[in-house]
Amino acid sequence: MGDISRLQPVGSGPEKPPRGRSTIAFPYYDLRQSERLANQVWSNAGRCKPEQLAAWLGHRTLNSGAFRNRVSSAALFGMVVSSRNQITLTELGRRIAEPAEVRQARVEAFLSVPLYRRIFEDHKGRRLAPSMLLQQQMVHLGVTPSQVQAARQVFMRSAEQAGFLEVSEDRLVEPKQPDWGDAPPPGPAEEQPAPPGGKPARPGRYPSLIEAVLDQAPWEGEWTEAEFQDWSELLIRALRMHFRLGRDLT
Repeated sequence: MGDISRLQPVGSGPEKPPRGRSTIAFPYYDLRQSERLANQVWSNAGRCKPEQLAAWLGHRTLNSGAFRNRVSSAALFGMVVSSRNQITLTELGRRIAEPAEVRQARVEAFLSVPLYRRIFEDHKGRRLAPSMLLQQQMVHLGVTPSQVQAARQVFMRSAEQAGFLEVSEDRLVEPKQPDWGDAPPPGPAEEQPAPPGGKPARPGRYPSLIEAVLDQAPWEGEWTEAEFQDWSELLIRALRMHFRLGRDLT
């Protein structure tokens, strides 16, 4: 089994080491591809083993340069953190999976990439440089020439996916967030009225992550002890991601 914690830095090339090494980090997989990876982790209560994720994404081995760069890209966008035996969704990765929050989360993910933030800051208020000049700027910022064309292509796709090209195809503009007008933004679901003489009913829906775990439960038929233990551990992990626990002073 490969060691996922020893991923080569994103921007250092896929399988074969390039002649030069970039000195600024950038992803080889675009924002939307990294979002799909984050959603796979989210569907497993926010964490999984590297070998699980590799299989879900269609990679045969952890040593695949494509898989290693795919995880590194998602980490660079701030969606996951990885260690030797576990890949865990970050708070930003969780928001990527929430329809009400995904638009702003994509903006933050895009600007989490050092190369992308530098280019965005350098082009505020003016048009984006043409392709060749943009590649020259990337080389000046630290991208090795052997990787700069791929870096520019992934940058442009990610900028479009994050909404930075909505106003113009040649101008980076941070996208508008949803306009709620005079109404307050949507909040937690309202609680159902309390039954007579009883406690208030639970909210109309659970947080999405918890609902995803509940959907995995084998509601029909009998459970084995192992099935119940595996499912209950997933539920506990999902609950811990949503509830802040205070210090136990007893």
